[in-house]
Amino acid sequence: MGRVLYVSLVGAAPTATYLNARDQWLTEQFLAGTGIRHTVLRAGFYTATPAALVNEKLVVSGPATTGPAAFVTHEDIADVITAVALEDGPRSEHDGATLEITGPEALTLDEAVTRIAAATG
Repeated sequence: MGRVLYVSLVGAAPTATYLNARDQWLTEQFLAGTGIRHTVLRAGFYTATPAALVNEKLVVSGPATTGPAAFVTHEDIADVITAVALEDGPRSEHDGATLEITGPEALTLDEAVTRIAAATG
């Protein structure tokens, strides 16, 4: 029996200020209403995102204010997806569940960029 493992966003909600998180929430609701076996995996802010948001003057601008986020690597997300996908049996404790995948520490975007700069020079 197949199932859908859907990667969404932490904070997905109908009133999320980040518009993509609203779309993610709508997809989660659609899945829940289909009766299809599924697990929603809500990923935190990707560790690769700050580097992708930097401009030619090395200024990072992104969808964040001063609040912290628990950054997560794509590898960590893949590990969780793999663990859920490899569960044996026709049913899983994760069927219909929403799992949040976040990093070990909440950092502001400024703190994350400072650490990236220190690590990369």
